[in-house]
Amino acid sequence: MSATIKRERFERLMLPHLSAAYNYARWLVHDAHDAEDIVQIAYARAFE
Repeated sequence: MSATIKRERFERLMLPHLSAAYNYARWLVHDAHDAEDIVQIAYARAFE
């Protein structure tokens, strides 16, 4: 699978859930900055 196709597929499947992932992380840690970091790490790992 090419990198472009992989990126497009990931964005199509995962980006619609970005807001929900952030809201859940914010609820768990009660800190906006930490929640952003958690979601960024989770999405990077999912992409790999």
